[in-house]
Amino acid sequence: MIFGMDVSRWQGGNVDFHRARVEGVEFAIIRCWDRATNAVDMHFHRNLRVAREAGMVVAAYHFIAPWETGEINADHVLRTVPSSCPVILDVERDRNGQGADIHKTWDVTNRLRTSGRVLPLLYLPRWWWEQIGRPDLRGLAPALWSSRYVNDLPGAPGHIFGRVPAEFWNGYGGLDVAVLQFSDESTIAGHTPVDVNAFGGTRPELEHTLQGDDMFTERDQHNLIDIAEQFSGSRQPGQFPGWENLVNGNKETLTDYIRFASNSWKIEGKEAGQAAAISALATALRSGSVNSDEVVTKAREAVRTAMTVSVPSQPSGENAPAEPTP
Repeated sequence: MIFGMDVSRWQGGNVDFHRARVEGVEFAIIRCWDRATNAVDMHFHRNLRVAREAGMVVAAYHFIAPWETGEINADHVLRTVPSSCPVILDVERDRNGQGADIHKTWDVTNRLRTSGRVLPLLYLPRWWWEQIGRPDLRGLAPALWSSRYVNDLPGAPGHIFGRVPAEFWNGYGGLDVAVLQFSDESTIAGHTPVDVNAFGGTRPELEHTLQGDDMFTERDQHNLIDIAEQFSGSRQPGQFPGWENLVNGNKETLTDYIRFASNSWKIEGKEAGQAAAISALATALRSGSVNSDEVVTKAREAVRTAMTVSVPSQPSGENAPAEPTP
């Protein structure tokens, strides 16, 4: 088990990260944008630089402001956080009762990923997850940075952590908890109170969790999104709107057309029809005006033609086999 801290302007501009490292604190998660002033956290750049100089594993966190668009939220991160620093989105309600929903979270996430940023964790507390309807969180990040406090026991991180129940590590929304914020009353490097976190593994494992060792480049991200759009008609993961059919106005995806062709040759029940159906599909797609009903009809016609060519002459009369049923 290794410990970390998350800091903002509330700890002042003189956090002694070197002393914290001596005390056993191995990582720091640093706020990059101050929602109260709608500006860069006044100590972000100093905290990031000194934490790195102290040898800590670092990441930045950004509270998604629900009153701003996804584009503006993403722009705050892109203009503030160096591309070499992982970013964790903070999704929760603020003191005024405002918090981002799952749709805005996806919007900001996709904008940052498209820009090549690494989002290794998602900070979305269980209580807020329940309030917004317990949505599926899979795809937003590989794992959670969750919060559940053991308070009324200030002190060093190791002293407080001894009272953390195992259930605090239970995941939700389809994701596991990788980092647990277990108190906001810790004392670290002479500062009180400080939010304190735990990671249930080794430092190399933490480095892999936050930074990765096989991260996609920005071009890789664009290519994957392009492929997803070709199959689904959308650049938004989990959405499958398709494209408007030029013939009948229906919305269908490439997967739909493949299924239409597959069903047509299965109905005919002959292997000879499979290749013919797929060939008919390819011809329809190349035409630029695909109608799903026409695809099925053409595929069935192609199947019958293929069967006629591939099946040898049969005896006639009462010994002849029955004709296939459409």
